[in-house]
Amino acid sequence: MSGTTATDARGRIVGVGDPYRQTQVALDNVVRALRALGSGPEEVIRTRIYVTDISRWREVGRAHGEMFRRTRPATSMVQVAALIAPEVLVEVEADAEIVARRMGPRGAQVPRSELAIRRKPRALTPRRPPRVRKRPRPRERRRR
Repeated sequence: MSGTTATDARGRIVGVGDPYRQTQVALDNVVRALRALGSGPEEVIRTRIYVTDISRWREVGRAHGEMFRRTRPATSMVQVAALIAPEVLVEVEADAEIVARRMGPRGAQVPRSELAIRRKPRALTPRRPPRVRKRPRPRERRRR
């Protein structure tokens, strides 16, 4: 999920001036979206947090730590010049590895390991340039 901010159901910004509260609400929005997919915060493997004032990183980090106390996903925090609105101090992106939960034959739940959905982004590596053969240097004539 990308671009998750501290907004309520009506789209109003919550916690104006408080990065701790904004981080809590943004992460709650992430978890709510994961729950709608039948998942939860334990499936999050990476988060990126964009802040407008990196000097308040402890408040943001505290809210993040409270949400992901058990799983501890890979995390990075980056300061940006501005976000979508001046009142928004924190924006969260989260990557989750969602595991399908389906019922197998006779109503038995299929083990998670057999249903793991692993979608990795396609590598965007540039193609190698064609090899250019260098012409050999002309040999210098020896003087006698």
